[in-house]
Amino acid sequence: MSASNRREHDMLRAFFKIHPDYSLCRTLAANIMEGFVTHEHALQLLTSKASQTAALRDSIQASLDKKKIMIEEVGYLLKDLTLDQIIALDDQRFADVLHFYFKYPRAHNRISRPSWFRRRAKRLQFLSALMEESKRRSLSTDYLAWEDLLSLI
Repeated sequence: MSASNRREHDMLRAFFKIHPDYSLCRTLAANIMEGFVTHEHALQLLTSKASQTAALRDSIQASLDKKKIMIEEVGYLLKDLTLDQIIALDDQRFADVLHFYFKYPRAHNRISRPSWFRRRAKRLQFLSALMEESKRRSLSTDYLAWEDLLSLI
């Protein structure tokens, strides 16, 4: 890994600790490296976004809990589906679920918080299983971004 890539990854890791939105953090780090925005301005934007999210946490959680997936013309709440049911979905619906959990990896408490007695692999089992199923189906997904996201959580 080159020095600039390492610096960008370090910024991404630091930004993700402030606000766990992988896409936003990745974009900000890339924009800093390209000189489009200063590090201070990026931190200000990220801190503002984090405080807005904290203020709206309950309504955001309620909104995420309402996410539905149509299965045989019946809408099911995504939070109620098991991993086996998600894996059994057709490719398009599975890709939708994959995108949702990439954007909101901590939604529906599918991964647990870090703990000294809980191994990392166990905490990330759900997201890892989604990524492996996506690879098995050969879906067009940014696997490097997924692996990077899993390393940040």
